Amino acid sequence: MGSFSSVIGQRTAKSRIRPLLLGNPEQAYLITGPEGIGKRLFATAMAKALLCEAPNEDGGCGTCGPCRYFAEKTHPDFIHLSPQSGEKMIRVASIRERVVRDIFMFPQISNRKIYLIEADYLNEEGQNALLKTLEEPPAKAILILTAADTDRLLDTVVSRSVRISLTPNTEREIIKILKNVKNTDEKDALPIASLSKGIPGLALKMADDESLSEIIEKIAELLNSLPHISLSELLTGQFSFFDKNKDRINEVFAVMQMGLGDIALLITDQATAFLRVIDKRDNMIRMIERKKINVKSVDRASVHLAEASRAIRSNYSFETSICSMLLSIRKEFCND
Repeated sequence: MGSFSSVIGQRTAKSRIRPLLLGNPEQAYLITGPEGIGKRLFATAMAKALLCEAPNEDGGCGTCGPCRYFAEKTHPDFIHLSPQSGEKMIRVASIRERVVRDIFMFPQISNRKIYLIEADYLNEEGQNALLKTLEEPPAKAILILTAADTDRLLDTVVSRSVRISLTPNTEREIIKILKNVKNTDEKDALPIASLSKGIPGLALKMADDESLSEIIEKIAELLNSLPHISLSELLTGQFSFFDKNKDRINEVFAVMQMGLGDIALLITDQATAFLRVIDKRDNMIRMIERKKINVKSVDRASVHLAEASRAIRSNYSFETSICSMLLSIRKEFCND
């Protein structure tokens, strides 16, 4: 728990930080990356390694006294600052009391003290309160700051820290995270991995979103039935699904685009195509063959989808945009 093996991906950040942790670490780090990327998890792994008596390439050993205290969340030399319950920002008084004054106290059980500060929640006064500490930190103290980006941070805070950037995960890494954390099976993890844009926190939220699963199932059903569905059903029953999910139309379009991608893959590689939305492979293959659907048809369907998305963003009639899209895609798939 809390070692770098618990951080899936981020090879570049890991390879950069490991030599510093095993050698002579700097005294201030700034870990940046989009919300949900895993900054706190990475920073926690760093803190554990820095407090450990015998760190290795995976971080803390997990067996020494400091590691056991860390696992139990009772390590007296690890100070984590985030907003108090019900508050949006870290209090300036907390920075002064728990960092600026405390940092000159000797560590109790490790050979240094670690301060993990979620800098996204520091206002300008709070950052200014940290500056002198960042400029002249005691030898036995290390500060680890996390932030989504550096735009809200003072230049002096950024310049006095070693920056470690975390980047979006690959789809395979997101799938592994979903399996490890949520026990999600691969079939359900595939569309989530594509929709999450490589952000683990977003993927984990999506895994708990039952309505997203319903959207994926409905789109799969629509694409499987589109060539032979009646016009009245298409413009009433199917439209009602889009209307019901009007507030999430971007997600609906993204899932639909993935579904069209699945169809294109099945056209070119029926045996090994890695499907994200289409759940009835054999049915779709038969439909492709029967209706003589080709890649150009799918490409044109994608264009119709993109046109509907642009129209809705430009405040054209939602109903007209959706119905026109459905009719156009149906026409592409009806090559009788």
